Amino acid sequence: MTFRNPGEEKSHFIHGRGRLGATIANGLGKLGVSVVDDLGQADIIWFCVPEKVLKSEAEKIAAGMDTEIRFVHTSGLLTAEAVRVRPDIQVASLHPAYSFPNALSGMPENILWTFEGDAGMRHLLSPLVSAWKGKWVEIAANAKIPYHIACVLMGNLVDVPVAAAEEICREFELPFSEMTASLLLPHIEAVKAGRVFEKTTGPASRGDFETVERETEWLHRNFPGQEQVYAILSAFIQKKNT
Repeated sequence: MTFRNPGEEKSHFIHGRGRLGATIANGLGKLGVSVVDDLGQADIIWFCVPEKVLKSEAEKIAAGMDTEIRFVHTSGLLTAEAVRVRPDIQVASLHPAYSFPNALSGMPENILWTFEGDAGMRHLLSPLVSAWKGKWVEIAANAKIPYHIACVLMGNLVDVPVAAAEEICREFELPFSEMTASLLLPHIEAVKAGRVFEKTTGPASRGDFETVERETEWLHRNFPGQEQVYAILSAFIQKKNT
């Protein structure tokens, strides 16, 4: 597939070729977009680096460039201003609400991309998201932290109870994959419309304190540490339903 953004033939430099950075480079390449290895040839510089070094890395690169430059970072937490290390730089934050456990050969479709930044960057980046068949959403700078917290809750912290279930299933030779298909995936599909707790079932939801206590104690004896996850989440559900 060849990408065409009328009037905008830009070269991209990816700073940070980890899982996300490498995927972006591969995704741009599959669109026929120029991805260069020389900073001096780049029109748009992507920062796919940890938040703690984002500003310092932007300062290093900006110090060696005199021409008009555009910075885009992929942090879900920080605003576009994190890389505005010179007043003449156009900046943007473009974050994929997607997990990249490995570098991919191309960009997956149907990813939600959240944009925050300068209007000029919007016109450069939105056609890329469209060409990747992604979903483009613009958010305000003051929504970045709550947005990223929501991403972590849905994309990362949810793994804690699921991994606990996997450990239990593995120990007792229970069909984890089939249970996932029967319970977890339909539940996720059901809650996509919102009002999550209206669709929550189970002992904590129906106020069955005896079962919650019995199973918490069983976990304490057989899977020390996991009872904390079970007890905390059950208590939260019970509180929501009182």
